[in-house]
Amino acid sequence: MQLSEALELLHVDAGLVDNEVEKLIAGLAPYIEKATGLSEEEQAIMPLCRIAEKFLLLKWYYGGAESDRVLNSVLSQICTTARL
Repeated sequence: MQLSEALELLHVDAGLVDNEVEKLIAGLAPYIEKATGLSEEEQAIMPLCRIAEKFLLLKWYYGGAESDRVLNSVLSQICTTARL
């Protein structure tokens, strides 16, 4: 995910929290790899991984546990799809 895309998703202006958001972006692929077993290269070709990235970024930036069930479902679906 690019910084500009993340800032747009989070509805924040460029320059205000760029460093914080860049750190969150850097953690997306490793987190998804640990949760699904998919390498960063494999994640790049799976559309569900893009959805998971967005859920994760929103969760990590704004907090809150209400999205956990949806996120876990998306990660589970990624695992299932990857096995096909």
